[in-house]
Amino acid sequence: TVITTRDLQGPVFVGSWVWRQRWKGLVVVGLRRLAGGVGILVVLAVAVVAYLLATFDPNRYKDVLIDKVRTDYQRTLVLQGPISLGLWPSLHVKLSQVRLSEHQREQAFASAEGLELSVQALPLLQRQLRVNRVQAHGVSLRYARDAQGRSNIDDLLKPDDEPQPEDDQPGEPVAIEVAAIA
Repeated sequence: TVITTRDLQGPVFVGSWVWRQRWKGLVVVGLRRLAGGVGILVVLAVAVVAYLLATFDPNRYKDVLIDKVRTDYQRTLVLQGPISLGLWPSLHVKLSQVRLSEHQREQAFASAEGLELSVQALPLLQRQLRVNRVQAHGVSLRYARDAQGRSNIDDLLKPDDEPQPEDDQPGEPVAIEVAAIA
């Protein structure tokens, strides 16, 4: 049989055209709702990050960091300047006027006018520390070796020999990767 244009004007053709228009409308509405939902999630994520940055004070943790260095390494850490956090262009921490003492002595081992540590944020969620950049300026470092061949950094390089307490479950190890030091 031959189909002519007159045959295409019947009720079957008109009905299928209406169905296609309805289908297109449903798809457009669904995509708009999906885009709106994604947009709301992005706005909420930005708001949470902005709130955390506005309310989080890294300077409250200076004493914790100083005590940790004192107890674990028997060295004195001095953080005279403020600690600042930033998100752009990547997650970073800036320190100023930093000094670290020799092992069990007050004599300065290392000091810096400014330090900046830039890390990738997403690997932190997987317990990995990926450092993009370590930048320091005004660095002073004192390296010494005694007659027995021991250096003043040996205590920093040795692994922990202390056994874990039985109550404490050891966690996953943190992987550290450094991309650049400036």
